[in-house]
Amino acid sequence: MEMGLSSKVILPITLLMIIVILPLPAAFTATAKEINVSVGASLNRFKKEVKCANEFLKAARGVLIILNVIQAGLIIGREHGEG
Repeated sequence: MEMGLSSKVILPITLLMIIVILPLPAAFTATAKEINVSVGASLNRFKKEVKCANEFLKAARGVLIILNVIQAGLIIGREHGEG
């Protein structure tokens, strides 16, 4: 029994539509105060765990901290983060 082209295409197209159309809920969005607290905690952890972290931070022109990165992918990927 031979599968038609439409049978082979339906599942990947459905999964693609779910990945592209599925919005990330706004309920997960943190307030500025929550983000600042998380950034402070991340910097403290960085300083504690990385040798010469203070020298690195002093020499840097800027530091970008991205919190709560969520990644998903199946052929096509999606990423979301707050920082």
